[in-house]
Parts: sequence; structure tokens; C-alpha cells
Amino acid sequence: MFFSCKYAALALPIRAFTSASDPPCSSMMLSKYVKVFTYSKSSPSIVTGLLHAVLYRTILLFPLYIFLNHNEFRQYGTKMIQYVADYLETIDKRKVFPKIHPGYLTKLIPNEAPNESESWEDIMKDVEKLIMPGVTHWQHPHFHAYFPCGCSYTSICADILADGISSIGFTWVSNPACTELEVVMIDWMAKTLGLPEHFLFGENTGGVIQVRNK
Repeated sequence: MFFSCKYAALALPIRAFTSASDPPCSSMMLSKYVKVFTYSKSSPSIVTGLLHAVLYRTILLFPLYIFLNHNEFRQYGTKMIQYVADYLETIDKRKVFPKIHPGYLTKLIPNEAPNESESWEDIMKDVEKLIMPGVTHWQHPHFHAYFPCGCSYTSICADILADGISSIGFTWVSNPACTELEVVMIDWMAKTLGLPEHFLFGENTGGVIQVRNK
């Protein structure tokens, strides 16, 4: 694959646990567990330092190649956009529903996560060879099941921007612009639908499409 899933899965939680950018925090966290789980006569700070060095150098630094740099992101991001555009432009030539049986994919891919990375070209070949034959194409002009899909080139571009900013506006402080934009656009929707003013955001109103009788 393009990246090593096994090392990525190990690196991310350990990176959060033993942050090289914040050694005091990781030292305090590791010391707690060193006292409980080790019987070393060495001081906790020494053991912590050794653990930090081993974990960071052998597990964290080695798999860093799995992440794209800025130029690689521009290169492969452009290729992905071209692939998606080609897919949607020619989707009518594909079968709406795949002719496969449950469990088809487990027979085609390894049981274990790969230890070595693969090229972009090999991954995209696998997408066409292994994944696309098992996809129900919701954007197909002959797909009439379930509900309409909110997919357009505009929404895809918006998703790229949202993923790039990559924050969650669960409170105003977590992302002021995100929170306030949501409020404004929900008001837009309420006004477009001609809903009463108590559906609009205010001191004690707005935010949900339901009204409680007073």
C-alpha cells in the first residue's frame, strides 16, 4: 500500500503518549506507569528517558515516510482529483450494482497489514481491480434507491477545504468561524423554507427544526 498501516497504527497513539514536542508531559505520564510496571533500580527519570528514546526512534521516526510532504500532497492530490473527475464523467459506463457475493474482498486482500509501502500507481490499480468491482455507484444516473446523494464538484472542493482546516466546531472557542457560519447558514435555510422567526437563532430560539409549545 501507499503507506504502512501497521506502523501508522503504532505510531499515532505512541506519538500522542510520548510527545517529543512536549517532553515534560510525556515524562510525567510515563513515570506513573514506570513505577507500577517496572522493578528497575534505576530512577524513574532514567527509565522514562530510555523508553522515550526507544519508542521515539524505533517506532516514531521510522514510519514518518508514510506521510506526504507539501509537494507530494500537491502531486498526488492533483492525481486524485483527476481520478474522481474521470470516475464521475464515465460512471454511466459502469454497472450500478456489483455482481459479487458477500466476502469477495476478504479473499483478494492479505489478512495482515502490510509492512512495506507501495507506490501510488499500484494502489490505484488495486482500487480499480479490487474495490470498484464491489462498489454500488450511488452517483450513477440509473441509481434510484435510498435517497439522493449530496455529491457535486462544488461539495467535493468544500470537503477538501474542510479537511485541510480539520477542526471540529463543537464549541465557539474550538472554532469561532465554524460555529458562527453554522448559525448563519441554518438561519438561511429557515428563511428559505419560510419558517417562523422562532426558528431563527436568538437568545432562546433556533438551532433545531422543531418547536416546543409554551
